[in-house]
Amino acid sequence: MGETRPLLQGARLTVWKMVQEKIPVTLITDNMTGYLMSRGEIDVVVVGTNRVAANGDVANKIDTYIVWLY
Repeated sequence: MGETRPLLQGARLTVWKMVQEKIPVTLITDNMTGYLMSRGEIDVVVVGTNRVAANGDVANKIDTYIVWLY
């Protein structure tokens, strides 16, 4: 899970909730995603979105662009 700077939503909220639900999770810095994916060290990617337009376009949080490259 990316930490989601600058407010650390991923670190403070999402990871905490996943731990409460007993879902295995590892917290990484926002810009480690591409590096770890290139090494085959990420098993699952779940991407959220802030907004979805009527035509299907999405506005994502920081660090999601690199996920689409792999």
